[in-house]
Amino acid sequence: MNRFHRFCSRHRWAPPVMALVCIGFCRLVAPSVDDVVFWMLCGALFMLSLVCGSSSTYVLQNTAIRTMNDQCDPFPLLEETNRQLLYVKNRSNRQLLSLNRCAALIEAGYFEGAVTELEKINIDDPTPPSIGRYVYYHNLTCATLACGQTEKAEVYYHEATRLYDDLRGKTQEKMRPLYVSLIADRHLCYGEYQQAYDLLSPMQPTTQLSRMHRTYSLGRIALAQGDTATARTHLEYVMQNGGRTHLVHDAQKLLE
Repeated sequence: MNRFHRFCSRHRWAPPVMALVCIGFCRLVAPSVDDVVFWMLCGALFMLSLVCGSSSTYVLQNTAIRTMNDQCDPFPLLEETNRQLLYVKNRSNRQLLSLNRCAALIEAGYFEGAVTELEKINIDDPTPPSIGRYVYYHNLTCATLACGQTEKAEVYYHEATRLYDDLRGKTQEKMRPLYVSLIADRHLCYGEYQQAYDLLSPMQPTTQLSRMHRTYSLGRIALAQGDTATARTHLEYVMQNGGRTHLVHDAQKLLE
């Protein structure tokens, strides 16, 4: 199945061509079928074939995203987006690929590269869904905070906050854990450890990756507050379960 998705993603002309061949074959073997019904079915088949390439592109990306979230390994997503950016031409698809590539760069610890690439993206052309705009500024804030670029981070943070406030219903609810972690990261950047702890302590992470980020932050907080035993417990857990994210290296540095 993965080979099929790869083929459709790379050769987007192939599904429509195969659909046309199937239509011609069906007409030959079933000439008595009512013309209206036949052409309605053919139209549906052809339209489905047109979206097959984009769908396969998303499937391949989403598989790599799940690997990053569940196994704390950003490199499959980095490899997948690099590969697809070589042949995907659709501008909306390329924008999404670039955003996902930068998310992988951040988790791998390439913060400066992520900032550079994110700032090159024109997020208004083409205009993504509201959730995509929020994620863009969320990731810019995270990357600039990690680089120590606090002035830039403040600008991006306030834009991310505005976009989050504009989200509605289930969309905002879905983004809430991400937004809370962003606020906590900002508090940590300014040494406001108790405020960060109050936000992170009640959180219930839904993925292994978010669990590692929360645990690492709690370790930083405990260390800053002089609770070295708790800090060691948190940081060692990250080192053992953080996969190939930058968190493992960062936790090791703190332990040393």
